[in-house]
Amino acid sequence: MSQFDYIELIHKELSQEISSDELQALNAWIQQDEENKFTAETIRAVWNLSDISDEDLEGLAGNIDVNQEFKFLQDRIQSLDEHDETPVVPLKRKAWRIAAGFAMVVGLASTWFFYDGFSSNQLVEFKTGNQPENIVLADGSVIHLNANSTLTYPTSFSDDTREVRLRGEGFFEIAKDANHPFVVRTQYEDITVLGTSFNVRALENETYTEVAVISGKVRVESESNQSELEMNEKVRVNRDNGNLLKEDQNSSPNESSWLTKKLSFSNTLLSDVLEDLEVYYNVNFKVDNPSLVNCPFTANFEDEKLITVLNTISTVLDVSIQEESKDNYVLVGGGCQ
Repeated sequence: MSQFDYIELIHKELSQEISSDELQALNAWIQQDEENKFTAETIRAVWNLSDISDEDLEGLAGNIDVNQEFKFLQDRIQSLDEHDETPVVPLKRKAWRIAAGFAMVVGLASTWFFYDGFSSNQLVEFKTGNQPENIVLADGSVIHLNANSTLTYPTSFSDDTREVRLRGEGFFEIAKDANHPFVVRTQYEDITVLGTSFNVRALENETYTEVAVISGKVRVESESNQSELEMNEKVRVNRDNGNLLKEDQNSSPNESSWLTKKLSFSNTLLSDVLEDLEVYYNVNFKVDNPSLVNCPFTANFEDEKLITVLNTISTVLDVSIQEESKDNYVLVGGGCQ
């Protein structure tokens, strides 16, 4: 595993999501050398600081000469430019200058990044809220990051490969560079490209990962298998056994609906329609008439509210759609027309 992966394990340990095997691997890595130990202690200390309120933090920082400490911080970080990687330590505090001074108290100056780009390969952790956002990388690649997703990436690419890490879902438009393959790492597999556009869906609450290629060519590697995809192909990776199921992307035209804001159905089975709607609107459906799920449905929607889509389905299939609880719907009656 790379240092990237071990930093991920430290965060899983702190959030109490780490498995016994992962913890064993993490402890072995920490004991390898002093730099690994220092990295782990740094991230743990910053994690502990995150429980301190902003008022308490400002009070504790009141007796610190922040300007002097920040000057020392700059010198310290510049002296570490020879290192290839710098751990990601996301700061949630509103005053980075206070945090910089506080870093001196706990001895963390060598690993914090305060948006000034002291080192050419600092790592940035970008998290979206309830709306998608766009990120432009140093090589010109554009990543459209879906809501409630996280992308970790370097401020510049200096290695043989261009690597980023994804949690959630993103659509990637990769700048071509045959000498420096682009690698998207998730918790479960790696996706390698030279220059292409593709969608990666790696949500933690699902048992699979999907990669759909819009243009170009990518290689998907799980722990036990690998597959190459070309335009309009996609693969579903089973996380339990690493098996890859390859299929034609045209079978599901709504792979990137979260990005395009468009939903397209052409004689699509209602079961598949409801599955796409569940993903797009983050809701759940139940059907009380088993035969209804085999009814074909044709319609196109662009940036429509859920109620509009449901009214259309209700009219076309003569079905009653009831909201049992927030974001949970049941389809009653109806049939194929």
